[in-house]
Amino acid sequence: MGRSARPVALSALEWLGDAVDYQLVHVTANPEEDAIETPDAPTAERWQEAYRRIGVIAGLIAESVGGYVLDLDGLLVDPADLA
Repeated sequence: MGRSARPVALSALEWLGDAVDYQLVHVTANPEEDAIETPDAPTAERWQEAYRRIGVIAGLIAESVGGYVLDLDGLLVDPADLA
């Protein structure tokens, strides 16, 4: 894994060049699930739980070391929305 692309939302920060970034991503156990556009109820429930956990982890990292949380589109996320 290499350095990630720097999101536009953070491009004006002078200290960004020395910053560490983390990417928390939901990877399905079954690669065929990645192709599903509209999951059935049990699959949707599993995915929702995974995304909730990712939000909690992102919130804990931001709380512990500081920084910003961005969504997949590179937009800032309110830390209050992560729990």
